[in-house]
This record gives sequence, structure tokens and C-alpha cells, in this order.
Amino acid sequence: MTSTTLHIDYVATSDPKRHTPAKGHRLAVISYGGAEPDICDGLSIRVPLAIAAGTDYAEVWSSSTPIERYRIGRLDIAATGDAALVSLIVPNTGTDLEQAGHDAYAELLDYLQRQNYSHLIRTWNYFPAINARHLGEERYQRFCVGRYRAFSERFHDFLPLLPAATAIGSHDGDITLFVLASKTPGMHIENPRQVSAYAYPRQYGRVSPSFARATVKSWGEELHLYVSGTASIVGHESRHIGDVQAQLSEIGTNLDALANTCRAHSLRIPTTPALRGMDFIKVYIRDPAHADEIRGVIENHYQRSAPTLYLIGDVCREELLVEVEGMWRVSTRD
Repeated sequence: MTSTTLHIDYVATSDPKRHTPAKGHRLAVISYGGAEPDICDGLSIRVPLAIAAGTDYAEVWSSSTPIERYRIGRLDIAATGDAALVSLIVPNTGTDLEQAGHDAYAELLDYLQRQNYSHLIRTWNYFPAINARHLGEERYQRFCVGRYRAFSERFHDFLPLLPAATAIGSHDGDITLFVLASKTPGMHIENPRQVSAYAYPRQYGRVSPSFARATVKSWGEELHLYVSGTASIVGHESRHIGDVQAQLSEIGTNLDALANTCRAHSLRIPTTPALRGMDFIKVYIRDPAHADEIRGVIENHYQRSAPTLYLIGDVCREELLVEVEGMWRVSTRD
């Protein structure tokens, strides 16, 4: 058990409390849309996705132990005890995403191994035109190939090491990656309703995406369950093409199945629908015209009142209209 307690809050960008860390030291402030990043003792990261609806929140990450902040090459790092948050920005200058993904993850993984933060816990990947085609493949597929190459060059058997992850397309901005890593491992969890992403058939690209459906990690006094970007996929197939409400309902079913799997691992997950019960969620919406409809379903049908970020972003498959990621603060059963 690490002595560092890691804490995450969603705080409205208009709320001055975002400047006050909950656990003593601000590890990072992650902002969205046009919000200006905060200046803090940790990292200030701006994700180039517009707010679709609702409150504009910033993610405030704080630590119970002091933070070491530094830069190595292209990497911005905030490290504290067992945790390291590392960000990397690649200028969007038409770079082939296979090479960009490879070089970025090679740099990230080499740093993390050198510093003994060798266990990836959660990754986020945002880049423009995720569904556009280049050299006969979608840019997302090419990114997956590059990331896969970086892992396979460094690990003989890396599939058990893959963490929860998100990959979303922005409409502008640079390639923005950030990862949470640790000196001690988390536990990666799969969803029985879905084929593991790393086992998708070849119709989805030369290599499969490299992530787990969820990762659970103990941080001192808190136990976090990070849920990957979850879409309307059953098995490996997209469902409910063109029907945003049906896709959102399928996402809810997938999240409930994941929660049940986590309970089987002796994690205390609330019995409410997962879409209602998670501490935080981000909802990525392809078409801004669907934003109010999606927000209405989440707030009315699921009766969700906890902090929710609604963002305009392209899901990794063109036919998918919405994706949800999130986090629970959980505990183990007695």
C-alpha cells in the first residue's frame, strides 16, 4: 500500500475551490474547451475538446505528499510517491499517426521504466481527425499500430500490462497524450459482454487496440476504479447504427456488466445503474446536435446528478455516436 493518497475532483471552472487541493498538493489540473489551464505546482493540461452541454468542469488531481515537477525531452512530469502523471504534446503538422504514436509511447515507456513507474494505470489519447484515412487506413488504426509497436519492442508479453484507456478525436489542436503510472501494479479488468480490445479480429486494423476495459488501483486512503471509454459494442461489433439513444442504452448495459465483474473481484460497487452511480463521467458526443438529447437521458432516465462532463469528440469508429468513460471511488468488501 502506497503512502500517497491520490484524489480527483471535478470542480466547475468558475469555482475558486479549483485552486485548493483536497489532499495538500495539486498534482494536475486538466481543463477542456477554451478554458485556460491553471498554473499550479503540478501539471496544467488542456484537452482540445469543446464543452457540449452542462457545466464546464476542470479535473483537479491532488496528492497527500509533495510533488516533483520537471521536464525531460517532450515529457512534462508531475511525480509524487507512487504516482506519476506524464503528458506529451505532439504538434499536429500532418505527421503520420503510426510513427507519431510509436515515438510518443516509446518515449513515455522508456521514461517510466527508467524511473521505476513501470505500471501503467490509465492513459488518454486525443488527436484530430481520428476517422480520416491515411495510406488506406483510418488514422486511429495507424495510431494503434504505432502504439502496439512501442509496447512489443519493450515487453515480450505486454497484453496483461495494458491499462484502461481512452482515444478520442478532436476537431482541432495538437496530439495530446497523458498517462497515469505507478511503481506498484493495479488490476486490469475485462467486460464479459465485450471481446477484449486487444483480441479484436483483423477487420478493425492490422493490430488490435491496446487497452483493458478497466483498471483498479489503490492510492493510500483511496481505491480508484478507472473505466475505459465505453461505446455501443457487444462482442466486437458496433450496435444500433444511427440510433443515439439505443447506443447510450447499450453503453449503460455494458457498464452494468463491468460493475458486476468488479463485484466478483470483491470490489464494493453501488447497486444503482453504473451510469448513475459513478463518481465522475465524461460523455464524448460526435454530433453537437445530440448533446441535449444525451444529457436529458443521463439526467432524467438515469437520474444522474454527480459531476458529468459533456464533450464534443469523435469516437474511434465512425458509426459510434457516443462514448462514456468514468471513475468510481470504491472499497473492498470486508
